[in-house]
Amino acid sequence: MIGKKTIKVAFADHYKLMREVVKEYLLKSGFTVTLEASNGNDLIDLLSEENCPDICLIEMHLKNADHETINLLKINWPDIKIVVYSLERGLPINQHLLLAADAVLPKGISLSELQEKLARISEQTPVLIS
Repeated sequence: MIGKKTIKVAFADHYKLMREVVKEYLLKSGFTVTLEASNGNDLIDLLSEENCPDICLIEMHLKNADHETINLLKINWPDIKIVVYSLERGLPINQHLLLAADAVLPKGISLSELQEKLARISEQTPVLIS
């Protein structure tokens, strides 16, 4: 538990190892991982009232995840904060995805920094799209 409230996180990354490592770290740090997905379509399909997170952590180069995915999340789940990240170097950055996100994590972020940033982001008001 971070502070007084347990922060619920949905996590989408195409690398299974990355999902497992981050999930394990988040669980040990007191977060609840409500769902994990390997692509944007699965993320949208798996999201429900029962597993609705406070934060959706999305890898920037996730298959089938673009600004439309974030738009769908924001329209259907307006209280979810969208956080994007990328650990891959040299790939083009999707500017639309960055603009639609509530936060963008820098490359090279450590797990402890991730924990701190997610806790801080959970307290912010989500960015609304028009």
